[in-house]
Amino acid sequence: MADDLPIGWVWIQLEDITMNPKNDIVDGPFGSNLKATEYLDSGIPIIRLQNIDRNQFIDKNIKFISSEKADSLKRHSFINGDIVITKLGDPLGKACLVPNNIKEGIIVADIVRVRPDERFVSKPYLLHAINSKVVINQLQAETKGTTRARVNLSHIRQIKIPLPPLNEQRRIVEKLDRIMERLRRARHELSHIPKLIARYKQAVLAAAFRGDLTADWHNDQQDMRYGEPWIIPASWDWKYISDIAEVVSNLVNPSEVMDLPHIAPNHIESGKPQLLPFKTVREDAVVSPKHRFFPGQLIYSKIRPYLRKAVIIDFEGVCSADMYPINARCNTKYLLYWLISDDFNVLAMEHQGRTVLPKINKAGLYKLPIPIPPIEEQKEIVRRVEERFEKIDKIEQEYQKAVKLCDRLEQATLAKAFRGELVPQDPNDEPASVLLERIRAERQAQSQGKAAKSQRKPKAT
Repeated sequence: MADDLPIGWVWIQLEDITMNPKNDIVDGPFGSNLKATEYLDSGIPIIRLQNIDRNQFIDKNIKFISSEKADSLKRHSFINGDIVITKLGDPLGKACLVPNNIKEGIIVADIVRVRPDERFVSKPYLLHAINSKVVINQLQAETKGTTRARVNLSHIRQIKIPLPPLNEQRRIVEKLDRIMERLRRARHELSHIPKLIARYKQAVLAAAFRGDLTADWHNDQQDMRYGEPWIIPASWDWKYISDIAEVVSNLVNPSEVMDLPHIAPNHIESGKPQLLPFKTVREDAVVSPKHRFFPGQLIYSKIRPYLRKAVIIDFEGVCSADMYPINARCNTKYLLYWLISDDFNVLAMEHQGRTVLPKINKAGLYKLPIPIPPIEEQKEIVRRVEERFEKIDKIEQEYQKAVKLCDRLEQATLAKAFRGELVPQDPNDEPASVLLERIRAERQAQSQGKAAKSQRKPKAT
């Protein structure tokens, strides 16, 4: 952290800009003092880690406690306009303002509430500073080498922040707000891209399983097979999953395969036939029997089929009992794409007769239909699907780059602001050092007043 600051600026600790740090910067109660079993659907709101993002309050899944419980935790209270900071998690130190629509409530453990004196510091300026690398780097340094990122209350109180004159703080905030609004709009526009990509891929799969993707393989529209669930080329046929695939049950005791990879539903990306990072049976401390799988098999998650989790495996390992190792008697990739398609999901829901599918059993899976073209056309369909997916995946990569660019631009702008380079300095502004001295003087006067009042208090007889 550089020591050089523009003229009129000073480095301060967070506690320096409050009148009473012990009351104005507090954290939540110990977990045993506020348990999840005490949460209610109405009452006094509580703020949890999931409600806080950088410069944004997430007004979802708000929980409540009784007014009696809130009274017992009054020290950990907040009001609208307070700054709340996370002191646990990755990323660490996310901060936002409590919105105006939440008048008061209680913070939970691992959250810090800050109530700065606005006569000396602009609250929006302070919030931008806390969410910048100026503070993020300090918090990361405090947690370096730990397995679970967490900082304590004293670290939060001692965060160092560059403080400019009050008028300059306001000019910085005005400029930052304009820039951040443009970045917010850019992120909003970018946020539509993943949904569009997912829709495009499902449109490709829909065309694939109706024969439209390989229309040049068929004579004309009259060369079609009419029937349910939809019309397919005459050279195709409707089959049941049981006709073209076999679910292989091969349960093994985990003690026999401790060093093999262990795959669970959460190790497969939803809607994409891709594996996420996984561990061995030993590392996951697996105790219950699991299905053993082998290279070339397809693994399909039977839990919440609407998540469309399936992947082809090229190594040996074991998978959760909530997954099916499958041997395909058609092109394996063709079956894979069918299982992650919206068409299959719709048919599965219709077969089950309800809109939510918590699980699909083996018998139910076997009874589901699949359109089957000749084997050579299956291969061609897979080739054309992957050709189109490869092109759209490049767009997704560009989207990821654009998102990261927005993040870098935000931090670069904040860094410029806190070096004093974002707005011009005004020599007529009152220096921040004078502000700091005024805070200290008021603190001292307040402390002396309390001491004098205590001395005048008559003793009990």
